[in-house]
Amino acid sequence: MDIDAKNIEALNVSLSRVIEGHGDALDMISAAQNIVPFTAALCVVNRVNQSPVHLCDTYPDGAPKDAVQRYINSTYLLNPLYNAFWRGYSRACIA
Repeated sequence: MDIDAKNIEALNVSLSRVIEGHGDALDMISAAQNIVPFTAALCVVNRVNQSPVHLCDTYPDGAPKDAVQRYINSTYLLNPLYNAFWRGYSRACIA
């Protein structure tokens, strides 16, 4: 994917909506899609010693949507980013 001025402008519009309080998690997904190609996304809020809070996802119904629910209910415990968050690693340590 080539990133050009059009992508950057769309990224800025989507992020501005979120920053100004007019956007939501789907706007964050939309923003990211302007600079990173993907077919589906999941937005969660991670919390220490609790399951993630599901904000939104773009997965289709059926098995993919079932997998999202399985992640929220249990398999998030296997996610290396969740585990880094849970252990208190800084962003610099995760990257």
